[in-house]
Amino acid sequence: MRLLGIMLKYGPWRDAMVHAWRSIQEQQGFHGSDVGGRARILTETLRLMCKDMAGVDDTPWSESLGRNISHATGPLATLARLGILTKRKQHLHACRLQVGHTSAVRWLCSGVLAITQARSKVARWVRLADACQVRAPRTCKEWVSEHDRVNQVFEAHRIFKNKSYMRNFVIRGVMLAAMAMVDISRLSGAENIDAKFFASAFPDQRCWIRALSTNRCAILADFVDGLGYDGRPELLTMFVCLLLVKPM
Repeated sequence: MRLLGIMLKYGPWRDAMVHAWRSIQEQQGFHGSDVGGRARILTETLRLMCKDMAGVDDTPWSESLGRNISHATGPLATLARLGILTKRKQHLHACRLQVGHTSAVRWLCSGVLAITQARSKVARWVRLADACQVRAPRTCKEWVSEHDRVNQVFEAHRIFKNKSYMRNFVIRGVMLAAMAMVDISRLSGAENIDAKFFASAFPDQRCWIRALSTNRCAILADFVDGLGYDGRPELLTMFVCLLLVKPM
């Protein structure tokens, strides 16, 4: 659920997923703890979520977080990747939905074959979740070390390409969640790590940190001081991306 929530990205979709999950639990219960059983429940959860989100305007979220990368992240990209929503009608009785801020027409997977294929893709994420037990980092150096370890887990399960934006995006999400669960409010040790080395463990599609960094302020603490940034080090690349992207 956490991995899927990270990829869905937008608040209304996450809320709808939780609501759909609870509805299915009330109606069907949780049958089986094996990968197949959990994948089946999650697939049905996502299908119900899509029905609940039909006609819901998520424009504020897409404009703030879409930022010209909605083709890679966000609800429609994630659900297409999982085979839950498609652009083409694949079955005679497929359900036609209008979803997202553009009211894009999508077809909800239906029929034995399409649902089985979607369930197989969801199962890959269930297996990843079982293997991806994240240790909450406390320092910037620990973040990079843990990121590299979790990256190897993703590599073993062939989830996204190595060093890709999407893999780093999801890894950042699970690591932030691990920190929140043990009440770590922010990373320490910014004075003991190179800014470019630290940024390599984060999604930074435009390589803003590398572009802005100089030899004079190579240390992360000096780099953020030069930017006037006093927020959490682990959120630096996100804020730089939001501030430097062209207005929509």
